[in-house]
Amino acid sequence: MSQIVAATPRKLVSGRTSLLLMFATAAVVSATGVMAAGEVATAITDLQTQTITNIGLVVTAAFAVLVVSLVPDIGLGLAKKWIKKGAS
Repeated sequence: MSQIVAATPRKLVSGRTSLLLMFATAAVVSATGVMAAGEVATAITDLQTQTITNIGLVVTAAFAVLVVSLVPDIGLGLAKKWIKKGAS
């Protein structure tokens, strides 16, 4: 007969184990290559430029949607006023 084993809660990582994990992570990250300060600044500038460009595109698209959705309402409202006053 097989026994059903109850799931036990995971144990918290001890301080020594977490310290070893931190050092191992630091070693892996440092081994992947270090960027020079100029490269980091260039990467940040590129990211900022792309983000600002994307924000501009989103704002432009939002205004386009706003215009497309308001033009019929405004046009119909003006047409109704014009018809009420009588086309002369």
